[in-house]
Amino acid sequence: MVEPEHPLNIGNTFNSLSKLKYTCATFAIQNAFEFKTIRASTGRYEVLCKSVDCQWRVYARSVKGSSLFRIRSANLVHDCFGMHHLSHQNMTSSFVAETIHEKLIGQPEYRPADIVKDIQTQFGVKINYFKAWRAKEDALLQINGTHESAYSLLPKYCSDLEQANPGSIMSLERTEENKFKRIFVSFGASGQGFAHCRPLLGLDGTHLNSKYKG
Repeated sequence: MVEPEHPLNIGNTFNSLSKLKYTCATFAIQNAFEFKTIRASTGRYEVLCKSVDCQWRVYARSVKGSSLFRIRSANLVHDCFGMHHLSHQNMTSSFVAETIHEKLIGQPEYRPADIVKDIQTQFGVKINYFKAWRAKEDALLQINGTHESAYSLLPKYCSDLEQANPGSIMSLERTEENKFKRIFVSFGASGQGFAHCRPLLGLDGTHLNSKYKG
């Protein structure tokens, strides 16, 4: 008999397809078996045990075209002997990214080497350094957004700074392709302070070390 609180019972609803995928992968990893994906689209998701002789299967559909997914049918009984190796097919970089998401928010310096150790401690699954690094990059992208979206917010950022700091000067310059080139920021309070300084002016630049350099 299947326990009523089973996370993959028929009728269980998930906020998104990614949450459903994560729940399926977590259950498979904790119970030492692997599954393969039959279909994964905006409307349907179906997985079954990787073992040919096993009948374990889960099928879910979106709820009235929304982002919600509800399990429509499931056979949660295993007929196979599971797996006997330290790696796991369903331990993807996306799964690891979802697992470390909250910890990475509070601990940005969380290293890939530590991720490898924590995953093995928590799940008993061994991942390589590159997968841990890629998972951290994916998680950081979810937390901080893309560089492209950040640059697109610069005009509003300049406008907000001028309103919050009267007397400030913001100058945003773009290339001919309408891409970010450079920005000049002079806070009003700093400008007024120059009147009380010795006659010495120093200018400096800040080099960008992120994805787009500059």
